[in-house]
Amino acid sequence: MMMLSANRNIPWKKNERDAKIQRISAFFPIFVMGILGGSLSSGCSDDSSRSVVNIQDTTATPETDAELTIDFSNFGDIATSEANDATHDSDPSCTPDTPDCTTLFFCKEDLDCASVLGELPTCTEARCDLDTNTCFAATIPAEECDDLVVTPPPNAICKYTGSANSTFECDVEVVRESDAVPGPVSLTFEIYYLSPTVRFVGLRTYPCGDKSCPTEVPPAALVSGHHTTLTPDSTDDWEGIGNVAMVPPDGSPETYLTQAYLETNGNVVGSAVIVTAVFELTAVVSDPVWIEVNKPIASGLQGVTLPSTVTDARIVVGMPTTLPEEICNDEIDNDGDSDVDCADSDCDETPECSQESCGNGTCDELESCESCSNDCGICPETCGNGQCAETETCITCPGDCGECPEVCGNAQCGGDETCTSCAIDCGPCPEICGNSQCAGDETCSTCPSDCGQCPPICGDGNCHASETCTTCAQDCGTCPCDTGPGPVPPLPDGGICQITGCIGDVVDCPLRIAKASAGVDPATGLQFKLTYPGNMLTLENLFTTKCFGPGNCMEAPVAGPLAQPLDTGHVFSVSPTNPQNWAGTLGVVIVNFTSTSVPLTTAYLDVNGALVGDAQFAWARFKLKLNATKLQPALVSIPNDTKNQLVAVSQKQLELLADILNGLIVTFGTL
Repeated sequence: MMMLSANRNIPWKKNERDAKIQRISAFFPIFVMGILGGSLSSGCSDDSSRSVVNIQDTTATPETDAELTIDFSNFGDIATSEANDATHDSDPSCTPDTPDCTTLFFCKEDLDCASVLGELPTCTEARCDLDTNTCFAATIPAEECDDLVVTPPPNAICKYTGSANSTFECDVEVVRESDAVPGPVSLTFEIYYLSPTVRFVGLRTYPCGDKSCPTEVPPAALVSGHHTTLTPDSTDDWEGIGNVAMVPPDGSPETYLTQAYLETNGNVVGSAVIVTAVFELTAVVSDPVWIEVNKPIASGLQGVTLPSTVTDARIVVGMPTTLPEEICNDEIDNDGDSDVDCADSDCDETPECSQESCGNGTCDELESCESCSNDCGICPETCGNGQCAETETCITCPGDCGECPEVCGNAQCGGDETCTSCAIDCGPCPEICGNSQCAGDETCSTCPSDCGQCPPICGDGNCHASETCTTCAQDCGTCPCDTGPGPVPPLPDGGICQITGCIGDVVDCPLRIAKASAGVDPATGLQFKLTYPGNMLTLENLFTTKCFGPGNCMEAPVAGPLAQPLDTGHVFSVSPTNPQNWAGTLGVVIVNFTSTSVPLTTAYLDVNGALVGDAQFAWARFKLKLNATKLQPALVSIPNDTKNQLVAVSQKQLELLADILNGLIVTFGTL
C-alpha cells in the first residue's frame, strides 16, 4: 500500500505558485521512479543510450517541498513524438494489452494517470493522451485555474490527495505562543475530516525519533507520558469527527505536554509534534481537502485554563488571564515559568527565600512552618490542604477525604434514611392518627379516634359549663391575675421549668446540659421533644446569645426562618418547621456540621452534685395565653421514655446515657 505524507507547510491557494509545467504528451512516456522504486526495464525498449529529463516545480522552497519531480534517468532520449512512436513501432508486441508496456507507457483514461503521476504542481492535472495511450501533466488555463482556488478552513492542519486505499499521516503540533506562556499539562480537541471518503485509522507516536518504531496511541502513552482517550473509543465509530483528550501520567500532574514555543519571527523552538494522526482514503481524492482541529482546550498547572487557538496549522497555547501564585517551599513550579521556589523571582521578598532571616536555623518571631519550613519545620497536616491525612476522615474533613457515604448519625438525611430508620438525621416522625395515642400534632379536630370528640368550641360567644375563664377567656372573660400564695411545686420527672404569670407575660425557660462528672464524654449532638401546654402558652421561639466583640452581644433565634447557629457552630432542626404550627410539642435535633468534636457545653457536676461551668446553651421563650398560678403552673418538659427518647451523642458519635435531673439535661456516659 502506498503511504502519503501530508504536506504541512503547504501553499493553500492553487494560484500561489507560478510553475509553468507544459504538456508532456506523446514526446515523453511517463516513468515514475520515485513511486515504483528501483530501475525498470521495459519490454518495449532497446539498448540504446538514454538521456535524463527532469521536470521540476521551480518555485518550490525547502519549506513547501517540490511538488513534482519526474526523472527519466536511464530511460533514453525520448525527445520527440517521432522518437516515441519509433519506440513503440520497434516492438510489435508492445500494445495496450502487454503487461509491462501498459504499466510503463499506456493509459486508457485520465483516472489511470492520477496514481502514476501523484501530486502535481498548482494548476496542472494528470491527463491520458488517447492517441498514444500515454500519461502527461497538462497545464490548466488560467481562467479555469482561478475557479479552483480553495480557501482552507481556519482550523486546518493538513491537506491530502491521493488514490483509494492509500494512507497518509498528519502531525498534530502544539506550541506555546511565547516562552513566557506556561506549558500545558492537559489538552482536549476535536478532529474533523471528510467522511466517508476519509477513514480515521488512529493515533501513533515514534518514540525512537524516526519512523522505525510506530507505536499506537492509545493504549501506549505519549512520549511525555500522558495518557490519551478517544471518544468514541473505537475508531470504527468515528464518522468524520471525534474527540481526543490527553491527561498527565498518574502521580505526576505537573508534567508538561510540550515546552515548544514560538519565537517572535514565528520559528518553533523545541519539539512541537505530540502525536501523529493516521488516515486512509476510501476513494480517489484529486482536489485537496483538509484535516481540521476544532475546540482546543488546554490547561496548565493547578487547572489554570490556557486560551488555545489553531493558527498556521498548529495548536497555539496563549497566556492565561490569571496565573497561579508561586508557592516558595513546595518544590513545584506553581506558576509555570520554569523557575521553582526560591529560584523564582516572585519569591525574592518572601520569608522562605529572604537571605536576612529564613534559613538561619532559628525560627524567628515572624517565621512559621508555613513561611519558613527550613527553620520552623514542616507544618502538621491540616484540613483543607487537599491531602487526606491519617488523622482526617470523611467526617472531620470532607474537603480532603471526600464526602462520607450515607450513614445514620452523619447529620444528613439522605439515601434510604427516613424518620423511622434514622431519626437523628431525618428528625422525629409525625404522629400517626389511629394508633390510640393522642400525641404530637394530633387534636380532637385532626384525629378524634385518638383524641376523642372536641368539647364545645371556645369562641362561639357562649361560656359553656365545661369552659372557664382559664380554659376560654374569649367566651368566659379574663380571669383575675393572681398567681396565688405558696411555693411552686417541685419539678416532676422530665420537667425543665414551671411558668407562672398573667396573660401576656413573656417568660424564658433555659435549656441546659452538663456532664454527670468531669470525666464523662461531653455531648456534641442532641435530640429531644419539647412539650408544653399549648392552651396556656405560646412558644415564640428558641434563642441564644450572639456576641460580636466585647460588650456587643445580642439575642438571636436558633429556629424558624431567621435561625442562627450557636457560637459553638451547632444548628437547630425543628419539627414542625413553621412556628405557626407550634402547638404544645416541638421536635428538636441539634448537630454541628462543621465539627463533630465540639461539645454543646463543658459544664459538669462535681462530687457534691454542684454545677461547675455554664450549662445553658439556649432558652425557650413563651408568652402566656392564660393566667398560670403557683399551684397550677404551666409545665415545660422534655419527656424521656420509649416513645419520646432523649438522645445525646458523644465526640466519637456514640450514644450517651442521658436524663433530666432538676431541670438539667445530664449525660452519664456511653451505652
